[in-house]
Amino acid sequence: MNSIDSPNSNSRPLLVFNPDAKLSKEIRNIIQDFKPCTISQEEFDSGNDEGYDVENCYALFAEGRTTTIQDRQKGFIIGSIQEPCHDYVALWSSGSQGRGEFHKKALANGVPETLYGQDAPHFSTSQDISRFQEWVSHPFVEGAISDRFWHSYGNHLDGVDCLVFAQDLHPSLLTCIKEYESQGGYVDWSTNELQGLLSIVERQEQEKRVNSGGSNGENNDNNESTMPWEETLVIHHAPCEEYFDEILAAKIENGPEKVMYKRFGFTGCCK
Repeated sequence: MNSIDSPNSNSRPLLVFNPDAKLSKEIRNIIQDFKPCTISQEEFDSGNDEGYDVENCYALFAEGRTTTIQDRQKGFIIGSIQEPCHDYVALWSSGSQGRGEFHKKALANGVPETLYGQDAPHFSTSQDISRFQEWVSHPFVEGAISDRFWHSYGNHLDGVDCLVFAQDLHPSLLTCIKEYESQGGYVDWSTNELQGLLSIVERQEQEKRVNSGGSNGENNDNNESTMPWEETLVIHHAPCEEYFDEILAAKIENGPEKVMYKRFGFTGCCK
């Protein structure tokens, strides 16, 4: 499910994006096309909206920020989520490039730099895959995806209105934008990015109908919309399944992230 129960029935014209999963660039690009003004976390926290145009601005938070039900009373909060194994690979790949707050924290908490990828740009050699498998089993790393997610939005998801799912990026983002609009937010559907989003979702729905035999038409297996979240991630790492054997996959599925698989319907590691 994308949406979370609303904290109240009042209109919240301010849109807030609090990303968790390592996939926020495309979401930001689409939001910024119809919300050209960005406000800081500090401006949001001040509660003073006199200095900016609520209709045309949105608040962008850094990863790791906790949002609460009180924050939801000030703005409609969109979050993001990714299947845990994909997210671990993305987190490791980012750290292998020396990027990200988690990478800094991991090194400070005893995770050796040697467990990060050494063979850029894809970090996909057998040696790097072994490094990943040791990294993801390190006590500091184990459970990091679930810890970060619940820290961002609360154990009962009180701190988010709608979630964008990386594996269903475009349809779930469109759902969140429509939910934001329906509760009183302003959306300019004429912008290029939103028109593109509508076209992608329509094309994906047509493909599903074709694949299920619901209509006639040409099925293009190479269509870029088939796995949209992979398009940018595989630039910096191999496909997710190359990093996990059956034992490690089962460990993730039945470890601290088990509740995420059950709560959000993920069918398995790297799926």
